[in-house]
Amino acid sequence: MDIRSLRKRDELLGKTFKTNKCGECVVVEYTNNRNVKIEFLSPSYTTKCNLEDLKRGKAYNPLYPTLYGKGCIGVGKYSSSNKEAYSLWLGIFKRVCDLEYHKRQPTYSSVTICDEWLNFQNFAEWCYSQKFFNAKDDRGNPYQLDKDFLSSDKKVYSPETCCFIPSCINKLLQPTRCDKLELPTGVSLSKRTSKFLSYLNRFGKRVHLGYHPTCEEALNTYSREKELYVKEVAEVWKGRIDEKIYNILIDWQVER
Repeated sequence: MDIRSLRKRDELLGKTFKTNKCGECVVVEYTNNRNVKIEFLSPSYTTKCNLEDLKRGKAYNPLYPTLYGKGCIGVGKYSSSNKEAYSLWLGIFKRVCDLEYHKRQPTYSSVTICDEWLNFQNFAEWCYSQKFFNAKDDRGNPYQLDKDFLSSDKKVYSPETCCFIPSCINKLLQPTRCDKLELPTGVSLSKRTSKFLSYLNRFGKRVHLGYHPTCEEALNTYSREKELYVKEVAEVWKGRIDEKIYNILIDWQVER
């Protein structure tokens, strides 16, 4: 190392630099302007960069939580170039952390993401290990990442609570309210006959199941037909959905 380089080393060793996105770092080793070893203290991470990038604040710590102050890319083989997984990861953080999104979808204000998935490497690794990641339904639409099917509390994104399922199954068990009387899903009141009509949406078409003198009878008819329909859907998708999802559909019953 020549005298100029030695002077530059002495000048830089131990010097602290601010970065644009990742806090501060300290120079711990200097070889030349293209090879400067730096250390981030929080979170701890050591890397190399060139001096010009260091002065411009471009030094990068992949462990620093740059996404909503919580998520980091992490150290590993996955990056934003893994577009499918990265897009899903960003979408989770938007639903969990974006206050503007919570104004439009207030039910997500209490939803969280597990610590493991704060690091994109872990989330991407999980995605690529899933049989139905990047799978597509009969219309060519990608399967959806769902946190509700496998979990009773429906409040956390995690490897234990999430799965990939077709959109039609994702919507299959969601209750709906379609009238001002707040009648149970699958039941409406006919103004013409003053009787209760039971109905069911089957494969995209609304099917009338009959008129009944009481709401309870209409609900009983709907419940019976809905449970049979869900089992039918399970058989249609058998082998194209996770076995755990298939078993949930086969055993599913209408909540009263």
